[in-house]
Amino acid sequence: MGPMPDAPIRLVIVDDDALVRGGLSTILGLQPDIEVVGEAGDGRQAIQVCHEVQPDVVLMDVRMPGMDGIQATRELAREGARLRVLVVTTFENDDYVYGALHAGASGFVLKRIIDEKSDDEKADMSDDDEAPAKDEKPAKDEKPAKDEKPAT
Repeated sequence: MGPMPDAPIRLVIVDDDALVRGGLSTILGLQPDIEVVGEAGDGRQAIQVCHEVQPDVVLMDVRMPGMDGIQATRELAREGARLRVLVVTTFENDDYVYGALHAGASGFVLKRIIDEKSDDEKADMSDDDEAPAKDEKPAKDEKPAKDEKPAT
């Protein structure tokens, strides 16, 4: 069961770090073609949530307490779940990547790439919202604020 052509991708986010989960959920939930339908903090919860919400894609952290992402991916694949798993890891170690792909993951994303993109997005947002520095003169067509002297 995949998404309908115009339907958003139904996504479950799995990470033991609630801050990471929440951040990914917020960022990805803003995309018009993605619907975050569930979150989980470990592999066992991921399997349970996937049974309940039937997502199209699972963004799965590799290392978590209890059942890790590789084992959860293996369990979902063994059950014949019709979803894709993208493993998220901070490790560029081939063993983790190979283990995840061998367990049934469709691909992987390095967390540092996500973090770098988030920093770039934050910089873009802050550039738009920056007020001029106190000692900057207003543009020629701008009027000075009440407490400022006119530019000379």
